[in-house]
Amino acid sequence: FLPTLAVAEVAVKYRGKASHASAYPWEGINALDAAVLAYNNLSLLRQQLKPDWRLHGIIKHGGEKPNIIPAYSELEYFLSTP
Repeated sequence: FLPTLAVAEVAVKYRGKASHASAYPWEGINALDAAVLAYNNLSLLRQQLKPDWRLHGIIKHGGEKPNIIPAYSELEYFLSTP
């Protein structure tokens, strides 16, 4: 049996500027880099949460092609607390 928890769903969207990663990387602003930083930092934050709190997340969108600096990325998180 699982305890009843309140759930907050959070979507975080990052917008950058697309650019070709080989030809003009200096013209891009990488939205995926921002999402990865947030994801990693939230993963570290989980160590500080109370034992009955839950934080689960995914990188929902992170680009279209490996050689294109992504202009958009999105994280989705669920935070559950008693």
